[in-house]
Amino acid sequence: MYFGTKPYELEGYINNHGDGSNMYRGEDFGQPRTILDGDTLSNGWIIVGKPFEGGNGSVGLRFSNGQQRLVPSRIPLQLKSENPGILPSDLQIGHILQTGCVILDKPISLGSVEWHGGQEEVELKLTGGWEGHKVVVPSDLVIAVFEESYPPSSSTMLGAFTLERIFSMHQVARQHLPKLGHLALEV
Repeated sequence: MYFGTKPYELEGYINNHGDGSNMYRGEDFGQPRTILDGDTLSNGWIIVGKPFEGGNGSVGLRFSNGQQRLVPSRIPLQLKSENPGILPSDLQIGHILQTGCVILDKPISLGSVEWHGGQEEVELKLTGGWEGHKVVVPSDLVIAVFEESYPPSSSTMLGAFTLERIFSMHQVARQHLPKLGHLALEV
């Protein structure tokens, strides 16, 4: 279990997966707890101050424009870079996030969510556990996606991790994913 406060890279993420720390940060993305004062997100918003606990597994971020957002701690946010990332409502079934989570269902726009300060939100269903997990994310924050197309390749560390998580899920939860070809027969 990871008890530190410093971000870790891919190997640390895989080794600490499931412990709740959610401190994975790459060159151009990071889970919310790793976002630093002065970082610029892909949408151009500049972070002010440290992330704060938002309750129910979310992390709060404050921006130089005076706004703030609550983000599930497991979601990778795209930092300003050549990789544009994808808005939550534009994600499609089979998209792989930089954390290895795969989108299992079409995003659902929830509109303005009062218990999150009225921010516009989108519900995503991601791989995880037996049935998958639903998370609610701000509609205007760009999510970091893995460049590899679906299905992931077991020849990359993140691809192998992603496949392992897909195959640990119940077949019913995987039924809408694009076919995995011969890999689906191994389950």
